[in-house]
Amino acid sequence: MRRMPLWILWAMVLLLVACGQKTEAKAELDGTITNLYPDAEEGLDAITDATATDAVVDAVDVTADTLPDAVTADVLADDATSDVADTIEVPDSTPDVPDVPDVPDVPDVPDVDAGPPGVCFKGAPPTGDAFVADVPPDDPSVCPTVAPTSGWFTDVPPPSLEVTPGYLADTGEFVAYKEDDWVPIIYGMQGSFHVWAGFTVANIPNATAATFPLDVQIWADTTCVMVASGVANKVTTVPTIDGKYSNVFVGSSGVPVQFYVAAASSYMYCGIWVSLHIRVHDPVSNAWGEAVRTLRIYDSKP
Repeated sequence: MRRMPLWILWAMVLLLVACGQKTEAKAELDGTITNLYPDAEEGLDAITDATATDAVVDAVDVTADTLPDAVTADVLADDATSDVADTIEVPDSTPDVPDVPDVPDVPDVPDVDAGPPGVCFKGAPPTGDAFVADVPPDDPSVCPTVAPTSGWFTDVPPPSLEVTPGYLADTGEFVAYKEDDWVPIIYGMQGSFHVWAGFTVANIPNATAATFPLDVQIWADTTCVMVASGVANKVTTVPTIDGKYSNVFVGSSGVPVQFYVAAASSYMYCGIWVSLHIRVHDPVSNAWGEAVRTLRIYDSKP
């Protein structure tokens, strides 16, 4: 067996000596404290306890200091009412549509007053069983006399020509107006309306030509007021099979006697009576004649 080095033995001896001295010193200190202070052990225990208590309290304080403040109703309210960041406005994706200008109102069309039932008939004259309102006609004999067209005469002779008012029938023949006949309003192409004034003339002296020009003066009145008139220049007539001359033939319905108001006001005359005057003058023989028919108007439009 190998022998332990000497220096290690010395070290172990010194360590043992030191440990013994420490134990003796602690025992001596404990004895000194106990002799000097009989209650020292209890004091040391109290100190130890107090120190432990202080340590716990300090630990609690430290823990409390590190914890966040208690959550209270005020804190919650503050959180609830905390400022919210403004929402970023999103630009309109659709551009504004420009305003559409107002469309002007369409003018009101006045109601057409056709009068009481049985006055104005439209599309056709009344049938035999239709109720016809009693509208008394004018008496043309009480109206002022209309002078003949200027230039016809120097001195007006007595009338000698036989004038018969009438119209062109669908058959192409002349048909005489009877007193109190219904006649249609005819609408023209230029916003006016008229009635037709056809006629035949008998007793023209020495009339044998294939065509014969005559002067005419044609008008219509109601309540002695002139409401329509026709041409005053020469009108072409042709011979009829019975020896007369007429301005009504195939292609000619006569003279349009045009009313003085626009077609939109034709309702003013629907159902009323007019006195149709036809005056004819032969410039060759200077003979003349005239006739009047009292006619009642209906509207040719339905």
